[in-house]
Amino acid sequence: MKDTSWRELYKAAMLELDPSCLPSRISEAQEAVQKAQRELGGQPSDRPGEMRALADAMENLRTLYRIELRVAAPPAGRERTAEGGSPA
Repeated sequence: MKDTSWRELYKAAMLELDPSCLPSRISEAQEAVQKAQRELGGQPSDRPGEMRALADAMENLRTLYRIELRVAAPPAGRERTAEGGSPA
């Protein structure tokens, strides 16, 4: 992934119209958001607005993935494993 701001990648994912390109757009945006979260991780009180924007972006990307790619969300309090089942 080239050095592109998380906001640009997020916007590209949210505005993508081609269903065949959407999974990679979402993945790139999620990686960029996670990188930005790690970089700000030590100073959340210094930039609370940025941390909130990152959290909102990640939630929106998850929602976009579930809605557009018709993936069922795991029940509240349960996460899915890579194979799609419940964790042990």
